[in-house]
Amino acid sequence: MNSVAAKQLAGVLLPSANREVGENGGLIRMGDDKNGGGPGMMDTKTKNARNGRKTHGLHDVVTDVCCFPAARLLSLRQLPVLPQKSVEFETFTWPGLLKRTRQMLLSGTTLEEGLDWGLEPTGGSTEKRDGKTPGRRNAYTKCFASSLFLRGGNSDLVDASAVGDPCLYPPWVPKPCSVNWSNSKFDGKEMSVTLLSNCQTPCPPIGRMLSRAYQMKSAGAYKHQYAEHGVGDDEFAEAFARVEDVLATYRAL
Repeated sequence: MNSVAAKQLAGVLLPSANREVGENGGLIRMGDDKNGGGPGMMDTKTKNARNGRKTHGLHDVVTDVCCFPAARLLSLRQLPVLPQKSVEFETFTWPGLLKRTRQMLLSGTTLEEGLDWGLEPTGGSTEKRDGKTPGRRNAYTKCFASSLFLRGGNSDLVDASAVGDPCLYPPWVPKPCSVNWSNSKFDGKEMSVTLLSNCQTPCPPIGRMLSRAYQMKSAGAYKHQYAEHGVGDDEFAEAFARVEDVLATYRAL
């Protein structure tokens, strides 16, 4: 488990450069312009822009992903996840990895298992395959902001709009999705996607933890031990209120 956590953190913290969400990193080749040069030619300004601003690790995380002070719970997702000995037998594409990353975000899961491919950020309903059971509410996981890290060949050119789709984020967020790239391989894989998101994924486990804490407090569990260290009913009430406020902030998204 420590190894998995370390790899996911490395996917964020290793050197990378910032780029735009769209295809070609939001840049236009001169060959695509009516006044431009030959195919694939870029002027000096475009070449410098393609290099991108160096990502400033924790500074960018705080300013981009933690844009709302009351909501600072971050979740990590990374693809592909497979044994090292299986890497050479697998083939991946950027569109496929980004599509799965999008569905992991919408499904609120950090694993590929159990993805709901019917979820879309429309707020509509879905109908079961048999056509007889009434549809359920399309309860997708909502997100304040995210930071996407692409590592591998052509990561500066791939269209990342599957994850940068404005429909996934509130309209008032100044920079809903920042994209960072590096053409270097990561963990021996030709392509790697790491998504750091500020979303509702932590809500279910925190809700269960809070419910259990309320039960233990009502039963007086460890009450005397806490009292020995100056933790009484007032401190518990304040702690519960803080957690409730955080949950309310995410659930209201």
